[in-house]
Amino acid sequence: QVVLMLTSDLDGNEERDRACLENLLTAVIGELSMRQPDISDVCKRTPQREVHLVIMRLISVMMSRSKSSSKTNTDNCSFISQVTATMLQQAGVIDYCLQLLKQFLSYWKASGGEEAGSSIGGVLLKPHLNTSPPDMSPFFLKQYVKGHSNDVFKDYPHLLTEMDSP
Repeated sequence: QVVLMLTSDLDGNEERDRACLENLLTAVIGELSMRQPDISDVCKRTPQREVHLVIMRLISVMMSRSKSSSKTNTDNCSFISQVTATMLQQAGVIDYCLQLLKQFLSYWKASGGEEAGSSIGGVLLKPHLNTSPPDMSPFFLKQYVKGHSNDVFKDYPHLLTEMDSP
């Protein structure tokens, strides 16, 4: 959330701000290892993959948000999203997502068959928290966090599939 707030103040007309955004994106995109991704058992939840999911959500928000129109230069409104998209394309994001989706295709085919054969049983009640859920916007919708307050990554394969799908 802090990174998003700071990037919203960057000015595409300032060379220093452009360099700052490019350095940030280089580090963030580099963390995903798009050129040589570890796709072995990609549907299995790990701490590193949870970080990757949050990074992908950060990138998604950066591409979807435009700078507030507090400045008169309308060309600057899409500066962050354009630079983000360009750097993702250069990093091979299309091939990366395709590899992930291919792995998820077999996962979802296998899990669909298992669900059809399972018997209907009792569902455990979820504990009710006395505190309000943390604010995880814009990475997770408030309603999603409320429904998954004990573990927002519980449905990891589903969350990652949503990130890789158009």
